[in-house]
Amino acid sequence: MDAILTTDLEADYRQTVDKTWAQALTVLPQTVGDHEERCANAPRSPLPMETLDAAIGAMRADGTLTRLRLAATGRAGS
Repeated sequence: MDAILTTDLEADYRQTVDKTWAQALTVLPQTVGDHEERCANAPRSPLPMETLDAAIGAMRADGTLTRLRLAATGRAGS
């Protein structure tokens, strides 16, 4: 493989947890475009979309999503 296009979150995570990935690829500093992170709910999930949406809204409001991203990548946002 010569190059890949991925999200900054995925690249940061992979370079943190997979040293062979980190050694094999250099992540360029410029962005290719904006992205939005999304959550998907499986059709057989016991959680209704409304419940999941409310939980994500609460995590966004209280800073949990930012803390999780910081812990995973060392960055607060895209």
